[in-house]
Amino acid sequence: MVNTLISVIIPAYNAEKTIEKCVESIQQQKYQDFEIVIVDDGSKDKTVMICNNLSKKDSRISVVCQKNAGSSAARNVGITRAKGKYIVFIDSDDYVNDEYLNKLLFPVTQTDIDIVICGISIYYQKQEYVVTCGFDNMEIATDPNNISNLIYMSCENGMIYSPCNKLYKREIIIDNSIMFPMRKEPIEDILFNCEYIRHISSMAVIPECPYFYLKNDLESNVTRYRENIWELSRQRSVAIQSLFRYWKMNSEDSVKWLASEYIGGKSDCISNCYRNGSNLYFYDRYKLFKKYILNDQFCRNAVHKLNGTPLHYDKRILVSLMKVKNALIFTCTYDILFLLRYQLKEIYYCFRKYVCQNNKNSK
Repeated sequence: MVNTLISVIIPAYNAEKTIEKCVESIQQQKYQDFEIVIVDDGSKDKTVMICNNLSKKDSRISVVCQKNAGSSAARNVGITRAKGKYIVFIDSDDYVNDEYLNKLLFPVTQTDIDIVICGISIYYQKQEYVVTCGFDNMEIATDPNNISNLIYMSCENGMIYSPCNKLYKREIIIDNSIMFPMRKEPIEDILFNCEYIRHISSMAVIPECPYFYLKNDLESNVTRYRENIWELSRQRSVAIQSLFRYWKMNSEDSVKWLASEYIGGKSDCISNCYRNGSNLYFYDRYKLFKKYILNDQFCRNAVHKLNGTPLHYDKRILVSLMKVKNALIFTCTYDILFLLRYQLKEIYYCFRKYVCQNNKNSK
């Protein structure tokens, strides 16, 4: 394999407990022609000290410090500092196995590739088990029809969203001024990827899952309340729909996936109403659900397109309640479900298991 410099960009914030393992997993790569750019996002712990010590021992490591501005700003600084032909992103609380760079680079040795996507291993630390998500085989696409097929495949298995399981060409990012949008958390990753993929002319996916995404708890997605989540959800849907139109992805499967993704976005918005920091009262939730879900024509159209389609638990609940067409019942049901979810977890997961089992039986 011809040596090609890869820039590994790591945004870090208060990562003193995980950053060393993350960096060491890169240093232990079988492919060694890389640089590591760590961008500290105003950490208040010992992250900077640890990173500086690592850089003193390894000249390939550079550390950049900035005032706290978020992971998007940190990644953008990393992009401007990167020197490699290719760029990969790794989060500071995750790690990779020693074949990570080798596997991502392998398709590039076959032909010129603009983006390579691998699978992800999700490690549930508390429960001590790993779930892998990804592709069945390596596939390379250099014509529009096959590229659109791989894009759809990446959407269907969820690998389209994160920047951490991808090999990007720095030239494409720089030439097209593609940056992570500011103040768009938690949709900045998919917005970046949608914009980047509009500029590719080749693509590859690989079956390996060398990236380890750490989850501390099954409820780790329950984070702080975001007041602007409904608008962010709309922007995410617009970006993904625009990508599908650009690549002329209008098959029946594509239409159904877009409908499912739209419903999933609405489900995330509902969850947001019950997160830490939410001061919403019952009537506030009632008005939001009525305005943004029950009275949303796009949402009703999505439900119609998904008629008879097996769905994940959260989406299935939403679709079922949409058919009731009653905002009071809709809101009361979600209030009860989230009360169970946070206060009576055993009952909640029994109910969830029941719904999921019925979903399998309906296939």
